[in-house]
Amino acid sequence: MLETNSQQAVLAFVEAAAGFDIQCFVSEMWREAEKSTGSRVDSFFVEDGTFVIDGMVEAAGRNAIRKVGAYREELGRQQGGARHSRHLMSNYCFDYSALDAEGRVTGQAVMTHFGGSGEPPLQLTGPLGIYDVRIVIEKQAEKRWLLRSLYMRPIFVAADHPTRDMPKSYSHPGSEDEHQS
Repeated sequence: MLETNSQQAVLAFVEAAAGFDIQCFVSEMWREAEKSTGSRVDSFFVEDGTFVIDGMVEAAGRNAIRKVGAYREELGRQQGGARHSRHLMSNYCFDYSALDAEGRVTGQAVMTHFGGSGEPPLQLTGPLGIYDVRIVIEKQAEKRWLLRSLYMRPIFVAADHPTRDMPKSYSHPGSEDEHQS
């Protein structure tokens, strides 16, 4: 009985540490995405990783994810100032069942997204969107986490959400390849 309790305690500690580590990784990824220029958020994904905002963005692979970032930079230029955003994640829940065998964790969270262009402080008008988020994240050989997939299902979306008008060439597979960074 004592051995079982010890094993359970070790497992709980390993899962808690992984959950904390993943939340820190996701926060770091969003801080990178929030840069006005030069974001390399694609480096947080495995080479063939996917970033999807249901009904708005489908980016498969690092090059496609990089193109979504290029749109963000272009949007700031078009709107006469740097693009600023904040991605607030909460209500994390993780499934660790594949952690030992595959180094993979699946997670769910809620994200609130604010954004605008210009010089801070920007007028606060409300969030651009609130999403249910699903991630699949994998531990790499060098012990670093990388995203296999980031899927965002919009629950609430503002009428002026910038990806509503994103040209498909920035965000969908098979579209013209003119916007690579």
